[in-house]
Amino acid sequence: MNKRNIKKKVSFPAKIIISIFIILFAVFLIKYSKDVSVAITVSIESCLKIVVPSLFAFMVISNLLIKSNIYVLLSKPFYLISRYLFRIPPELFSIFLLSNIGGYPIGAKLLAELIDENKIDKSTAENMMCYCYCNSPSFFAGAVGVVVFNDYFVGLIAYFSIVIANFIIAILLGIKNKIPEKSKVRLNIKLNPNILIDSITSAAKVLFTICAMLIFFASVIAILSSSGILNILSNNLMQILHSDYFIAESSLMSFFEISKISTMSKNSYNYLPLMTCIAAFGGICVITQIIGITAGKINLKKFAVSRAFHIAISGIMCYYLIKLF
Repeated sequence: MNKRNIKKKVSFPAKIIISIFIILFAVFLIKYSKDVSVAITVSIESCLKIVVPSLFAFMVISNLLIKSNIYVLLSKPFYLISRYLFRIPPELFSIFLLSNIGGYPIGAKLLAELIDENKIDKSTAENMMCYCYCNSPSFFAGAVGVVVFNDYFVGLIAYFSIVIANFIIAILLGIKNKIPEKSKVRLNIKLNPNILIDSITSAAKVLFTICAMLIFFASVIAILSSSGILNILSNNLMQILHSDYFIAESSLMSFFEISKISTMSKNSYNYLPLMTCIAAFGGICVITQIIGITAGKINLKKFAVSRAFHIAISGIMCYYLIKLF
């Protein structure tokens, strides 16, 4: 039996299963159309009131930094950390900074932009994708700190736990690399109207993808909830976590779409490490956004493997930071 036949034989059942899920999803869309419609409307409002205002301008500025070469200047104060700890070209440290401040898709967008501009090799981009992945501090302070615990500082504990985990992973991935040579990139800043227009257009395209993903996953969660599937899964997870039903349900919804983490209305610090782990994962919706943004430019296998380590380190760091503060 040749390799082509083996490949067909293995992949055929998977195609059948996926086809069944798509058909069932279409049926549920019709059956629960009212609930889906409400969920999509709420998601669109969220995109307009939260996602677009918080991400669009930052994405434009981030793109502008790359296209104009200002990112090289921004990296200079962190030369020693970049070269000797992360062991990446010194001019790339700004990508780490921006991705850990701007939100989940920023890192993927910037790395993809650098590949398009031939300013980074794919191997370095694959490594950096593992630690250029975090939500914004404003999300943690608001959605986690204020909404769940009524204290923005608690949300920042979760944020810094994830940033520290990113820092550790960056060091671990850099150990096997040689210390890069001194940067030969010249600080040639380019600013003109075309760069600004390209940055705005590029940011708009990515933001459309992000909002479309959010709206789609809102419909998925609505179907899971209306069909009773979410209830069954939540009851099972409740026994595993030894928690109440609402914590289990919020955890599952957050697994699909991270903004649902704010529905964890149980005001107990014991759940903060769990929330940090979920935020470190980012949710299926965010990962789908990353796949769409990178569009095959970056191999995400290493990123996928690193999630387990990143989640574990983030949760442990959060546990000890709670003890400390």
